[in-house]
Amino acid sequence: MKNANDNTPSVTKNGKTLEYRNLKRKDRTRFGTKYPGEVLVGHHADVTPGKCIRLHGLDTNRWEPAPHDLTFKVGDRAIYGSYNLIYTGTITSITAKTVTVTEDHGGRRHRMTITDFAYRNEHYDAESISAHNQDTMLHI
Repeated sequence: MKNANDNTPSVTKNGKTLEYRNLKRKDRTRFGTKYPGEVLVGHHADVTPGKCIRLHGLDTNRWEPAPHDLTFKVGDRAIYGSYNLIYTGTITSITAKTVTVTEDHGGRRHRMTITDFAYRNEHYDAESISAHNQDTMLHI
């Protein structure tokens, strides 16, 4: 049995739902040196393939820890990328390992791992994204 304070990533199947605990980013190799992926302690996802993904946990990488609990369904809006602007689209597919978001203009699809999707969307707020994009457009 695992210790309650164990911070290692894990995936368990509970009926039709997959429960991801302490999500982990991909391992990287640069110039022959392997770097392990960052473990996002306290970041969890419950995935029901074809239906929904629930992101929940406690973000401790802030001045004060911030809890989050959001559920996304197929057809909902989500973030797929950012640079100066925050790019959002419509979720078209949720599988056991990936979430696909389709752009509104052009129809290009962006397939993200569960960890990348959670990292981008854990604090999703449509109003703040709209305000941010409008303000940024004034300065570009």
